Amino acid sequence: MGDSVASRPLLIALPRLVVTQQAVGYVTGLLFVYALGHCALMLAARTFTGLVQAFAQSRGLTAFSERLRQALGLLLVGAGGFLIWQA
Repeated sequence: MGDSVASRPLLIALPRLVVTQQAVGYVTGLLFVYALGHCALMLAARTFTGLVQAFAQSRGLTAFSERLRQALGLLLVGAGGFLIWQA
């Protein structure tokens, strides 16, 4: 567990729980579950990176994403024109 903004409240609250209620086993369990969840997210992200890269580089998806990008660009230009017309 690094010292990040997301983990800071946990790392402040749990030692306070140990001091006030002497719940060492409970806090140890909570920290263990937090660490498992944190590592599971990183493991899942690392596992599916190669799959997503292979999927993104497929020829059919590349052509589709280009057409989708063009269509959404036209939609954005149209929405901007409509807002300017309304003003």
